[in-house]
Amino acid sequence: MARSSWLVGVSACAALIALTACSGPATTSTAPVVPAAAAVDCLDASNIAQNGIMKGAKGAGMKFIAAKAVKSPDFSKVYFIAMKFSATGVPDQVGVWASNSLEPGGGLIMAIDGYAQQFSDWPAGSSTAAQISAADPSVARVRSCLA
Repeated sequence: MARSSWLVGVSACAALIALTACSGPATTSTAPVVPAAAAVDCLDASNIAQNGIMKGAKGAGMKFIAAKAVKSPDFSKVYFIAMKFSATGVPDQVGVWASNSLEPGGGLIMAIDGYAQQFSDWPAGSSTAAQISAADPSVARVRSCLA
């Protein structure tokens, strides 16, 4: 009978271990920690947007609202610039451009996404030697700076 009790005890212990493993740790959950560096890479781009990108604006009544930039991790001298703007008859939009300088007149400006191409005369980044596409991960990163 003692052997039978021992087997029952071992079985109960194994079941308890299995249940504990399935249920996960017994700690309270907290919100995920977002690294502080996520916001640090958002740079002010008001100067290049107002005095550079807006020189190529072609939307009726297009007005600058805000702009931020991120340095590309893939191109050594490229900044992606998200600019929020308004235009006549169109709700506020965010377009993405790229430049090799954040100083107006300091570099080339390229229209990267559809909004930038539709509302400005800057050349499409995908048709330049740089071949910068709207699918580049930096486009989503810079857009998040204006969110």
